Parts: sequence; structure tokens; C-alpha cells
Amino acid sequence: MPKNDDLQQQLLNVLSMKGDISVSEMAELLGQTDRVVQYQLNKLLAEGHIRRTFIIDQRALGLQTCNVIFNLPAEQQEAALQFLERQDSVAWLFQNLGEREFEISANLKSASELSVLMKGLSEGAGTRFHDQSFAFDDDMICWGYRFAVPEYQKVPPTVFRNPEVFKADELDLRILRAGRSSPNSNLASLARSLGQSTSTIRYRLDALEKAKVISNPRYFLVQSSSTVQQAQIRLSVRLRTSEKEREIIEMCQNLPQATSLTTCVGDWDYKIVLHAQSSEGLIEARDKVRLRLADNLNSLHFCLRRRWLKSSAGV
Repeated sequence: MPKNDDLQQQLLNVLSMKGDISVSEMAELLGQTDRVVQYQLNKLLAEGHIRRTFIIDQRALGLQTCNVIFNLPAEQQEAALQFLERQDSVAWLFQNLGEREFEISANLKSASELSVLMKGLSEGAGTRFHDQSFAFDDDMICWGYRFAVPEYQKVPPTVFRNPEVFKADELDLRILRAGRSSPNSNLASLARSLGQSTSTIRYRLDALEKAKVISNPRYFLVQSSSTVQQAQIRLSVRLRTSEKEREIIEMCQNLPQATSLTTCVGDWDYKIVLHAQSSEGLIEARDKVRLRLADNLNSLHFCLRRRWLKSSAGV
């Protein structure tokens, strides 16, 4: 059996190669018990080498993901951002370099909820937003990515989707929000923060996992956000057939910078997320996409992510 330091290094190596991974998956790969692996992971967590998270399947909660991009007058931006940061439905909030400066990803039950959110944004900011464009995510055709050391790399995605909607109550949603905002907290501290017993929280978490609303806890290496840059391409195509979609999938699978592909319904048909070590690498990927799809392209919008303003459960 390897010494503790050797085992910790093996765990770090596995995370570097595999991206995010669960305790049981690591234990199987290293020929160890779950208990031994969990003990060493807890030490690495405490030392700040890794982080823990779980994946929320928004569709299992009866939610749809909607992406909105828009501009705001400079004098109204601070009030607008404060409003968006307070909205539980808003999962991601970016400031971009591109034709539209701001981008949000919200998880909603219907288009009418989007209207309410955007009306609240207008009132909260004291102005009307303009140059708005939006689309609902239809399905994710992805192979996944995770940050690794020293570089990011693509890995097989974690895919779990339950067609049945889990009827989550307010405590379930509070657990999801707390778990995502403090992913490294243990069961006891999570229970204290929510004013509940540990047995209640454990029961609720088990139910959420069983219903596939959340994945079991997964671990990944801490990666400096300054070493990897992100961008997004939004596409509108002339023909949206299964044959043309296969061409787009093949293109993305052969594009080193492409880390996810999502079909959409709304102002654009596809969304490609890119990661690279430099803005030049992202621009190179954009040019390859434009050249490859030239005969079937209505529009292509490219933006560099400048600031990541919010990341949450979005529930």
C-alpha cells in the first residue's frame, strides 16, 4: 500500500488526467477503499489543493436554462449588477468583450418568468436595457472539459438527466444554494447554516441524489483563473438538419479549444464555449468555425469573457 504522500500525489495525478471525479471512481482506479481515498481527499481539501462540487440537473427541477445578452448605459450598470446578483434564478453572470457587454444564464420555468426577470432588471437599474438577444438551451451535445494542471483538457462529460421532475420544496432549494456557495463545507456545518439537524440534511441530500437532481460529490484541482481564457460563439444557421448538426458536432470535436456545444431555441441555434491559454487561440478557433460553416451561416457572434461576476446554483 502506498504511503500517504504517495497516495495524495496519485490522487492529484488522477484529477489532472481525468478532470472532475467522484470518490468511488478514484478508489477503483487506484485500488483503494472509498474510506482511504476520502480521508486523503479531505486533507487535500483542507490544504486548498482541490475543491469539491456537485452537479445540478436543472431539468430534473423542471427548469429551463435561458441565456440573455444585452447592453446597459454605464451609469446604470452597478445597480443592474446588484439586482442580478440577488436573483436566485440567475446562475451565471459575465461581463464580455464583444457586441453586447453583459451576459446572464438564468434557470426558469417558463418564458413568462424571463419577462418578469427582465422587467425587474429594468426597474432595478432604473433604465431600459437595449440590444437584447436571448435563447433557451435546448440540449447539450457535449464531451465536457475540466481544468487540469498545468493545462486544461477535454474529458468525457458527466451526463445524468432524469425525464421526471422532482418536486423540490424550499428546504431542498436552500440546501442546493448552500451546497454550491460553500461546496467544501461538511454535513454538520451545512446543517448548522440551515438551522436543521444533520439527519434531516442527509435525508434530503440522499433524496436529491436518488432523483438525480444532483450528482454525488465530485472533486477537481484548483486552477488559477488567470491562466485560461474563455469565449463564446453564438451561431444562427440557414439549414438546421440532422446532417448539418453532425457536421457541427464533428467540427467541435476536432477543435481543441471547443469545450461544449449546446443547441438553442431563440435568437441563435447553437452555442459553442471555448477555452484557450490566450485570446489569440480563441480568435483562431472563431476563424476556423466561420470558415468551416461559411456555406450554412446566417450569423456568428463572438465574445471574450472579461469578468466572471457570479456563479451559483441558479435555483
